[in-house]
Amino acid sequence: MKVGLLWMSALLGAATAGSAFAAGPHPRARPALASFTTAQAYQGRFAYIQNCGECHGGDLGGQFGPALAGPHSNVPWQTPAAFYSYMTQQMPVGNAGGLSQTDYLNIAAFVLQSNGRRAGAKRLTISAITNDTAALDQSR
Repeated sequence: MKVGLLWMSALLGAATAGSAFAAGPHPRARPALASFTTAQAYQGRFAYIQNCGECHGGDLGGQFGPALAGPHSNVPWQTPAAFYSYMTQQMPVGNAGGLSQTDYLNIAAFVLQSNGRRAGAKRLTISAITNDTAALDQSR
């Protein structure tokens, strides 16, 4: 009888532990997407044209530098954090890291929008970029 009670107790303990584990995020749950405003992406377009357009093309389709949107782009499968990190450390050529944080965030918002992301109510922040683990282009 004692063995039966111990076994039942162990099963209940495992079931309880299992239910706590099962309460975690659903494996198919979509990650939180970084939010940006329409105004921020609009401002980012101008900062992009001034600082990036000569190499990456006015339409982000590439020129001397790779495309940042469209069918030949090399960034749609990257996370916003990977893209932002590279951009702020390596771009623009000849002035790497030389733009203001606001300009980098606005340009990132413009690139996100150009890759199919929709604007929201909150401005893009570094924290939002870091927590967004989805690909830039959600349609791929």
